[in-house]
Amino acid sequence: MIAARVTVTLRQPVHVGTGPLPDYRNPTHLHVPGSVLRGACAAVWIRRFGAPEPGTRHRAAFLDVFEGDGVFGPLHAPGGLPEPISVLKHKYRPGPGCTRLWWDRSRGETAEQCDVCQQRLEPAKGQIDEDSVVLARRARAALDTEGVAIDQQLFRKDVLRPGSQFTGWVSGPAVHAFESVDTLWLGGSRSTGGTTTVQIDPDARPELLERDGSRLILRLASPGIFVDAAGLPTDVPDTVELTAALGVHRVTINPQARWTRWAEAAGWHAASGLAKPTERVVGPGSTYVVECDTAPSDDAVRRLAVSGIGLRRREGFGALCPPLPAPTGSGVA
Repeated sequence: MIAARVTVTLRQPVHVGTGPLPDYRNPTHLHVPGSVLRGACAAVWIRRFGAPEPGTRHRAAFLDVFEGDGVFGPLHAPGGLPEPISVLKHKYRPGPGCTRLWWDRSRGETAEQCDVCQQRLEPAKGQIDEDSVVLARRARAALDTEGVAIDQQLFRKDVLRPGSQFTGWVSGPAVHAFESVDTLWLGGSRSTGGTTTVQIDPDARPELLERDGSRLILRLASPGIFVDAAGLPTDVPDTVELTAALGVHRVTINPQARWTRWAEAAGWHAASGLAKPTERVVGPGSTYVVECDTAPSDDAVRRLAVSGIGLRRREGFGALCPPLPAPTGSGVA
């Protein structure tokens, strides 16, 4: 397995847009999606070698790296992975004496309320904790052709602050996209921001996924795209794909041991100037308990950890979380 850990350090503010909201806000993703990382690497490649037009010298290599079996995984800040949807947590802020903050149903833990503060518990929604990411919010006004502020055209743009670090994995031919690359420009507004430095560690080993013998817990770190035999969206990964990836004879997913949330994902293909199709996806944090007929090898589990599951994995869809420690604390009054 060819894989490498990628770390980017922001030198300028980065805006990874999620699309403007109906009001004046223009938020940013709290991580770097794999599609953004892939696009930034492709832009560096094209500047260096030229556009991969038919018949050009570097076209075959470009297609192998960016359209082949390689995976550009999403990059997350430390502590910035999505909460598992299998987790139950306090509906509001924990009480001052609460030390337990998660009850994970994928591990057989369940409760209706906290034993300490008696507060009702509710399922997590797969969100990223904003406290794990340092944001800056900038209010701006739209300008006319004369450079004068337009009335009632105030908007706010959120950005990831310089100095922040985001880490993730690339695998297969995608690793070659980082050869001799030490700078990437991420997100939008790259004329005034988006510059990052890049470090790649080809010797790093992925963490093993959560497992207990032949039982694995798969948690999505990014949206997953799954389809059934008819090509229609489904919220269950393909067990045939998992069986082949894990090198076992049979994989099953208990319908009572999966916790999912539907979402939608769209995007923009900068090279063609066209919108990507809107996909019906399973949201980040969705969790599956997978039972194998035999215990998969450590190498197979590590390969799955970096390759992910489902469709469009080269764009970072279907990425998997490493083991997530349950948060603890003294609670908040």
